[in-house]
Amino acid sequence: MENKNRSNSGNNGNINKSSPRLESQSDGSNQNISKIKLNDIEYIDDQSSSSTIDRENDEIIISPSTDSLDNININENNINNINNINNINFNNNSEIMISSPNENTDNDCDNNNNNNNNNNSKYSSDSSNNNNNNEFDEKTKKGFEDEDDYEDEEEPQNKKVEMSEFSVEKSKMEAAKIAKKEMDARRKKLPFFTHALEILIDYGQTLIIALIGTILCILAATAYAHPDWIHRNSGTVDYFSSESYAILVSTFFSSGLAVFTLVQFLAVYGMKRMIETHFYAWVIGAIALFMIVPWAFELGGHAWWFWLGDVILLIVGYTSLCFVMGYVGKPYQTPKERRWNGVKFLGTEVWVSATALIYGMFLIQLYGNFSNYGRMAWRLLVHPVYFEFLMMVPVRMLVTNQMEVHGVSIMSTLAITHALSHITTLGKIMLSTINQTELTIISVLLLNLGKLVFRSTVQLRDDAINNLGFRLFGIKVTHKESKGFVRAVNIYTEMIMENASIPASAYTLWAFYKFRGIFFLPYPDGGEFTLGEATINVVIQLSFGLVFDALTLFINERYFNYPLERAWKKMKENWLSFFGFLLYGLVTMGMIGILYMVTRVPRFVTCSSYDVCSCKFVNDCNAFINDNLS
Repeated sequence: MENKNRSNSGNNGNINKSSPRLESQSDGSNQNISKIKLNDIEYIDDQSSSSTIDRENDEIIISPSTDSLDNININENNINNINNINNINFNNNSEIMISSPNENTDNDCDNNNNNNNNNNSKYSSDSSNNNNNNEFDEKTKKGFEDEDDYEDEEEPQNKKVEMSEFSVEKSKMEAAKIAKKEMDARRKKLPFFTHALEILIDYGQTLIIALIGTILCILAATAYAHPDWIHRNSGTVDYFSSESYAILVSTFFSSGLAVFTLVQFLAVYGMKRMIETHFYAWVIGAIALFMIVPWAFELGGHAWWFWLGDVILLIVGYTSLCFVMGYVGKPYQTPKERRWNGVKFLGTEVWVSATALIYGMFLIQLYGNFSNYGRMAWRLLVHPVYFEFLMMVPVRMLVTNQMEVHGVSIMSTLAITHALSHITTLGKIMLSTINQTELTIISVLLLNLGKLVFRSTVQLRDDAINNLGFRLFGIKVTHKESKGFVRAVNIYTEMIMENASIPASAYTLWAFYKFRGIFFLPYPDGGEFTLGEATINVVIQLSFGLVFDALTLFINERYFNYPLERAWKKMKENWLSFFGFLLYGLVTMGMIGILYMVTRVPRFVTCSSYDVCSCKFVNDCNAFINDNLS
């Protein structure tokens, strides 16, 4: 009790300097009433459960939510708030009245009468006649009597409060860490088959999300596969519909870039932050830019695509929007921190987009010229190495570094979704074009074996890159918990997107086969790509993929300590924002974005004129016309 009383006096030193009076009063009920009477001001404590104002006597009556003396110390911030009011001069008539529990109404009335008769008393408390309350009265009174003594004690008391709060926060953090460790270790203690069954249940839930993604991607591909793309028998200059290309560019840039960034902002920072920062205005401006510019050139009859007008538009509009998102997203930052955060977010998005554009626009053309064996080798070696080291490793390192600073959060992993939306769709489209069943089976088997090894050795690769980054730039990520969490989310996200992309990619190849004169999809040589061939390819990929996915999850959780249970739980807790963003990214950045990347129109970097036969991607003009334009 002594410590509590001294703490109460120590935290009200500024009031003590003006010699206030503390008195208690009872309303005859079991509820305590605290009054703060100031001659010239009125103060209402919004932290108390209820308060009323006596305008005539300039009194504030505050009713605490509990009826214990101990809560005087808890609610001492109510009195401390008075210190924040400037230019307040207390006089000897100022009164601060605090009541104690009412065990005897008559006794309380007597105490109040005594307090009113004794004007020199600085502190008194009505209570039951017991030694504990007398001790409270004497010790608290002593704390107000000597101003110098109070000033000497104020700093130690504040330190005690700060240390106490720090201790509570530290205890909570330790408890959270213990809970995480227990969850991560729970399944490893289960019997072998019980553990496998729980893995299968979680994996089955991912397939539901993948099925929804497949349906959405097929609907998007169907919407763009209209018959107006190719002008049959119209020569080699006006051989495609520039209006259809303007529709693809404007809708993809608006939905896949502007709205995609808006959805990402909402998922990470929330609706309230978007309204506060007016980020929606920037998105509206970007959409207007993406809609007006292509159609202004198109209606003016300009070949804007030949001079890379669409690429320039993408760079200007998307980079500006990304920087603004990083700049205004996080509150309570200095201008320097805002600029740096904008640069970091911009750098991540630009790197991911540039890596995907280079691959989808140029390198995939090389893939299309290979035989089936060459395609097998490319898909097994070049594709995973290219995207792993140029895209996934930097993104994982950045996301992990953000978690080091701001804590482990499922929403911080959304940058991985952007990267995987390109990788999975491109990869499955390429694998679907191997038109020999035996080679398809061999390719899929080897690919899944490679993915099993690749996914299980992420830690080794990240550690190697981490050490290299520390030597070159002095940046190192050492928090194992955050790295494991990022890897676990990465595995689940990749599996969902891949399983959704397998049937969607095969359908897209079939739907756009008749427009292969403008869409540079890597179709197999000779014959047609029929719906039956597409179905067989899907069955082969899913048959091997489902087995190896479940095996990968089991091995990595049981033997490589991936926190898969906790990661999947966090993903489901944020199901609307996380899976909503994942599916939206899969459709826009994935399916529609790939269609934009593989669209081959004459450009000055690859063609000497508007004539398609002057382009480097056309080896035999007559064969190109007969196969694609007739």
